[in-house]
Amino acid sequence: SSRRPLMQLARRRRPLRSRPEALPLSHGWCGQGLEVAVSMSIVPSAEVLRAFGVSATPPPRRLSGGQDMTWVADHLVLKPIEESRAADAEAEWTADVLTAIPEAGFRVSRPVRADDGRWVVDHWTASMHIEGEHVLDGRWPEVLRAGERFHEALEAIPRPEFLDQRTNPWSVGDRAAWGDELPVVGDAFHQLIARFWSAHAPVALASQVIHGDLPGNILFAAGLDPAVIDFSPYYRPAGFGLAIVLVDAIVWYNAPVSLAQCIDHLDHYEQLMMRAAIFRLVTADQVAAQRGPTWVAQQIAAHEPIAELLGV
Repeated sequence: SSRRPLMQLARRRRPLRSRPEALPLSHGWCGQGLEVAVSMSIVPSAEVLRAFGVSATPPPRRLSGGQDMTWVADHLVLKPIEESRAADAEAEWTADVLTAIPEAGFRVSRPVRADDGRWVVDHWTASMHIEGEHVLDGRWPEVLRAGERFHEALEAIPRPEFLDQRTNPWSVGDRAAWGDELPVVGDAFHQLIARFWSAHAPVALASQVIHGDLPGNILFAAGLDPAVIDFSPYYRPAGFGLAIVLVDAIVWYNAPVSLAQCIDHLDHYEQLMMRAAIFRLVTADQVAAQRGPTWVAQQIAAHEPIAELLGV
């Protein structure tokens, strides 16, 4: 497809200076209205702390984000997972990957085993606390570079089987974005998703393990490489992970649409952006009944700049 119209629009538009007070349905953010199947206490028990080798005194400190269920105890970050076989499999696979991955242009929070060697104890996982702040203004090229380097490090990892077992809203959105037919959604989202789908065309790109939620899960610290946290694995073209960064940056973080120039070297980059927008919108549709019409309207309005950018 021609790139000129998109780039002309990117140069012409000014960044929007107001956004609805609603964040994307991001895996690592609290307050998104997503019910997770976590029935245990959201505070790590003394048994969990003891298993991971940390003291209950002083008590764990809650971290912001992570659906308000992530805690710091001593040098560790403790996080509960969903009570399901798929969640256990994903947590164990993720821990194996993040233990072995070489840090090259990025940092990761290394997973920590319990004293008996387990990665998961009573549906809790642990990792090393990592320095950094989630401050992204003016740093989007760095976020994209870190994403590229992270994906390069993941390139040879086989597709994990647990992906086929996931049924959460993000997985529904991901499958819809890469399906062959217009996604079936509620009336509120149908028109905008159909506009994006009007640009749908097949793409021949190799898939690999990617981080599907990088914008909300990257930290910066002076003198250090960006830290990639809360790994949300998918098996899609590497450029799809970067397109999600771009869409979220413009939609929710007030980045200028000219940021699209940072990924226009990617093959089929407009198709990747279209799919990233559908991924977010179908995910939002999955929880629309919980969030209500005002939130739905905010989601739709926030994605209009991407529709304009793509000319749909």
